Amino acid sequence: MLFFRNRKLCLWSITTRMSNNVRHLSSTEWDTIDCKANNLQLDTNLTCGQAFRWRHFNDDGPTMIGVFSHRVWQLKQTSNFIHFRVLACSHWSIKVVPISDQNDTPGCKALKRRKLSSPKKCGYKDTKNTRLCGCHLREKEILIKYLQLEINLHELYQQWSMKDKQFLGVSKKFPCVRVLNQEPLETLFSFLCSVNNSISRIVPMVERMCQKYGDKLLDFNGFEFYDFPSLNKLAQANTDKELRQLGFGYRAPFISQCAKKVLQNGGEEWLSSLENQSYEDAMSQLIQLPGVGMKVADCICLMALNKPCAVPVDTHVRQIAVRDYGYKIKAKSLTNKAYKDIGGFFRSMWGPYAGWAQAILFVADTKPLPSLYTLSKNLDKEIHTQK
Repeated sequence: MLFFRNRKLCLWSITTRMSNNVRHLSSTEWDTIDCKANNLQLDTNLTCGQAFRWRHFNDDGPTMIGVFSHRVWQLKQTSNFIHFRVLACSHWSIKVVPISDQNDTPGCKALKRRKLSSPKKCGYKDTKNTRLCGCHLREKEILIKYLQLEINLHELYQQWSMKDKQFLGVSKKFPCVRVLNQEPLETLFSFLCSVNNSISRIVPMVERMCQKYGDKLLDFNGFEFYDFPSLNKLAQANTDKELRQLGFGYRAPFISQCAKKVLQNGGEEWLSSLENQSYEDAMSQLIQLPGVGMKVADCICLMALNKPCAVPVDTHVRQIAVRDYGYKIKAKSLTNKAYKDIGGFFRSMWGPYAGWAQAILFVADTKPLPSLYTLSKNLDKEIHTQK
């Protein structure tokens, strides 16, 4: 066993057995974030259809294990805290020279990646068991941003409840639902899988895509965890055929075509830059991508581009508008005009965070699927049998 301390004096214990640059980790110390249970329902937020890569796991009590920001995370919640630890990170097996600790980003872009011909000169041991990148210094900040804990949810609930009696009734049963702040690339391709699809099918589809094209991050209790695929991997010439074999159907060509189009536009940097544009401008550019309609574009705007006014309208939301708010829809099908009108209706009622209010009503209108989000051999078997 190799023991070392990081700059926060957090003790890590890591096994030295390596396989294809995959970290096999025995234990890490937990860190904490101050967060009362009445400010966030961790389980609800991670398994309500916003993200698709979180799993329940009983490890001396209920925890959640998931992949985001190129890491495998384990989270658990108590009455006053969220406890977290990172089980694996894509940078752990990369030899890098830190430029500075101040500007580390979630993707560790502030680090100069190059092979070290003489690691000892840089003050590091020549080993893949040492976490050289320093990106762990910001992981608490990354998680807080992901869960959007800086948003005053209680104030928003009060505002919506004063304007909307229907929301007031729902809010008592679902008091602390937040919108996650996810990575644009993963959000785009995950919700491409959601077109005319159910959550029970989207979850294994996204996992199959990650297992096929993503880098392996961790073996944990017999389960494998993969990073989300890069644009270059998704844009490969054979992606269409391979995804069809994985059960993606007519969505398969949209994945590869969309990846190629994003690369042409400037890659992940272009996609992330849409956060700095207006909601209308971001929407107009997103719907030009192959396979991206207004609903998928709204999901990206709401969950990845910091556009809380975006209201994704699907069957559930349309039904809520008609059934609970008496909204009249003339067209039988959800035309672009009807879609915009429903979104505008909710924005006029709920204001600049209308997308958050919609997410709460969506959670209230859908049934939880605990077995789907459980780290179990059944889901693993389903994923592999459909390859």
